[in-house]
Amino acid sequence: MLRIDDGPASAPASSAAPAAPAAPDEPRHWGRRIVAALVVIVLVAGALLGDAVARTRTETEVADQIATAVGGEASDIGVSIGGWPFLTVLVTDRLSSVDITAPTATVKKDQQSATFTDVTVHASGLRNVRDLQGTVMDRADATARITWKELSRLSGSTITSAGGSRVQLVRTVSVLGASVSLKISAVPSIRTEDRRIIFSKPQAAVDGISVPSTLLEPAVASISDKIDLPDLGNLKYQSLRADSRGLVVSLSGDAVAMKDLTGE
Repeated sequence: MLRIDDGPASAPASSAAPAAPAAPDEPRHWGRRIVAALVVIVLVAGALLGDAVARTRTETEVADQIATAVGGEASDIGVSIGGWPFLTVLVTDRLSSVDITAPTATVKKDQQSATFTDVTVHASGLRNVRDLQGTVMDRADATARITWKELSRLSGSTITSAGGSRVQLVRTVSVLGASVSLKISAVPSIRTEDRRIIFSKPQAAVDGISVPSTLLEPAVASISDKIDLPDLGNLKYQSLRADSRGLVVSLSGDAVAMKDLTGE
């Protein structure tokens, strides 16, 4: 019987070896994230620096212009611009707020002149801010002091503190046909409609004898007639009070033009 041998039997096919797991690429992803974060930080820091530089430069320029207008030194004028980012002003032409301080400011308007000290101004909602003299404030509140020396200059009489809320005015009056130099004590206030400082409740005595108020009132009225404070447009005089260094005036107003503050 013929037998055909086909050769040795084939070995069974072996199963394929499992593929090795791919190396994780997390380090690469974290590296990209760190680089992206650093880029963002640099951009933000650059924007902050640019905004701060522009703000500071503008505050300095505003101080220069105010100093020129009120006769002060620019280095003494404090200007602080509120709101962030500042550079949006290039688009909106608006600022949220500005605070201004000045140790002294002389305002001249319509032949009237007065020098104020310790001036503070808080303004909000400023419009047209790229032109200082065209700037309008939605709201402005201010305080300033009129020193005794300046008040005496304005009135033509010597005015000083009498302690508390009263002032002392030195005035010559006629008493029983004789001219007498009196030291009159009175309470100061401001008549808002015409910006005059007036004096009420006058008191004086000669040799321990009280002088009737009917004699004193014309004397203090003649002093008041000479104290006409500058018109500051929509920035209105609201009240005043006496302290040891002079009269502290409070002012406020809506739609106040920047030129009203400088008297231009």
